Amino acid sequence: MKIIRRFPALTLLALLPSFVSAADPAPAPAAVTYQYKGGITGVACAACSKHVKTALQKLPGVTALKVVPTETSGLATIEITSTSPDITKESAILALGKQADAYQIQKLSRGETKR
Repeated sequence: MKIIRRFPALTLLALLPSFVSAADPAPAPAAVTYQYKGGITGVACAACSKHVKTALQKLPGVTALKVVPTETSGLATIEITSTSPDITKESAILALGKQADAYQIQKLSRGETKR
């Protein structure tokens, strides 16, 4: 007990490694991501692109989304990265909601899986 009173800092340092190891959780396993690519019509400007992005962000597990204009007027490529393997053309159309009348998803397919 006299040692603790004389050297309280040493007592704390002795306990420190147990607290540090308990506070450092094991690294989480890398999440699997799925890449989807497709085409959409009706995207004529930056505002159209923003509408599509906002709607498609509602799809499950979306972590990244690009709407890339093509050389054909009004046609764009959509690129979605998601943790969900279940995104389909139909679910993307549902995510567009009322805006599905203005933007037509031509195709949407799942490509590479990244781990």
